[in-house]
Amino acid sequence: MNYDYPELSAQHLADAKLYATRRDLMAALPVPRGGTVAEVGVELGIFSKFLVGELRPRSFHAFDLFNFHTKKIVWGQETRDLLRGMTHLDYYRSEMESIGSAFAIHEGLSQHTLREIPDYFFDMIYVDAGHSYDDVKADANLAARKVKPEGILVFNDYVLYDPFAKVEYGVVPVVNELVQNQGWKIVGFALQRHMFCDIAIAR
Repeated sequence: MNYDYPELSAQHLADAKLYATRRDLMAALPVPRGGTVAEVGVELGIFSKFLVGELRPRSFHAFDLFNFHTKKIVWGQETRDLLRGMTHLDYYRSEMESIGSAFAIHEGLSQHTLREIPDYFFDMIYVDAGHSYDDVKADANLAARKVKPEGILVFNDYVLYDPFAKVEYGVVPVVNELVQNQGWKIVGFALQRHMFCDIAIAR
């Protein structure tokens, strides 16, 4: 990990608020109801359903590789049992069909699929896909273009190191670079019991 990334200062946090959980953060952010929302990295759809229920978007866009079914074990469970014998994509679609909101699924590497969306399209993008510096950087640069000028980006796992998987994360450097170099400001920060925190930024 290259630790030579920008340090934030008080001016970057002038409007920031602290929240106990990411759900509290999302409920408080000024994301217009009836807008357009994206989640980049949806896993099994648990947080997707929360986002739809809380933000009530006109359309919800789910980005993921949808490749869990190619792995034997996920989160310590047999993948076949976890997905009820379905492919990852079919499982996610079955979970989302009951939400009563229009949703679009984008299967593939987010650095490719997100590129296909028009610029300034989303009111909010929740970024939780690849966690290496290069992956986060690619997603962040695209998300910054795809969100409206008044839109919000939220990054999951604002932490340098995952002690469970024993891997370094690139979320902190990427977010700090956006804030320091591209005029974004932190508007919210959500705690998590293992410190896989969420951070929300806006222009």
